[in-house]
Amino acid sequence: MTLPRFDLMSHLSRQPKGMRMVELSRRLMVTNGNITGITDRLEEEGIVLRSVDPQNRSAILITLTAKGKKTFSSAAKVHEKLVSEMFNGLTEKEKILLLDLLSKQRTSLKSLRAG
Repeated sequence: MTLPRFDLMSHLSRQPKGMRMVELSRRLMVTNGNITGITDRLEEEGIVLRSVDPQNRSAILITLTAKGKKTFSSAAKVHEKLVSEMFNGLTEKEKILLLDLLSKQRTSLKSLRAG
């Protein structure tokens, strides 16, 4: 599974009522076109479903299907194991420092994107 697919499914897994495509684009910090392409392929595979947003009929909601939830759950277990193995060589103090630095970097990237 590619990282963009995993990221999109990860966000959807935390929003059982679905997310608007524009919100997915903003959160993943990619263009709407990127989200559309990934969504098209996931929809063809039966992993996500597009529907009209009842709050705004001009917006589209994306939700995980039952197959999508199962697929993501399996991928998340593998991902968690890989991430854990990647950081085994760091002390707890180093892990905390790394997370702090990555958080600062993310904030910096968000401000650049907004500007």
